[in-house]
Amino acid sequence: MNRSLRAILLLVLAVAFLFTALQFADMISLNSNVRSRRAELAESRAVWEKIAEEKETLQAELKQVTNDLKEARLSLSESETRKEELKEEIQGLESEIKALEEGQHE
Repeated sequence: MNRSLRAILLLVLAVAFLFTALQFADMISLNSNVRSRRAELAESRAVWEKIAEEKETLQAELKQVTNDLKEARLSLSESETRKEELKEEIQGLESEIKALEEGQHE
C-alpha cells in the first residue's frame, strides 16, 4: 500500500468517524427531545383527563338542576291551578255565607 492511498484511507476513516460522532450527538439530542415531548404529552393528557372528569361532574349537576327546575315549574303550575280552584271555592263559600247571613236576617 502506498502512502497516498494510506492517507486517503485515513482521511476517509476520520470523516466517517466524525460523521458517526455527529450522528450520535444528533441522536442523543433527538432522544432528549422525544423524552421532553412525552413528558409534555403526559402532562397534557393528565390535564385533559381532569377537565373531562370535571365536565362529566358538571354535566351530571346540570342534569340534576334541569330536572329540579322541571319539577319546580310543574309544581308551580299545579300550585297556580290549585290557587285558582281555591279562589273559586272561597268565592263560592263566601257567597253561601252571605246567602246564609241574609237568610238569617229575614
